[in-house]
Amino acid sequence: MEKVLTGSEMTLADLPIGMKAVIVGMTDAMRGRKKFADAGMVAGTELAMEGHAPFGSLLRVRVMDSSLTLHKNDGANILVKAY
Repeated sequence: MEKVLTGSEMTLADLPIGMKAVIVGMTDAMRGRKKFADAGMVAGTELAMEGHAPFGSLLRVRVMDSSLTLHKNDGANILVKAY
């Protein structure tokens, strides 16, 4: 079942640069869940948006003292709560 966004929840792809958030879940359409879990991107993990690629296809996030780059399409399937 698809998770519905509420309140301050948004997708990782929509998180503005410089904002921090905590992962609340992933949509059913998410591919490669294990790959992201291995990198520490699981529910409850805090992260910060570091930047977007110039043409918007890549996102750079800080997760557990590591900087990760992922495709915006993948970020659109990761649900976060900004703070």
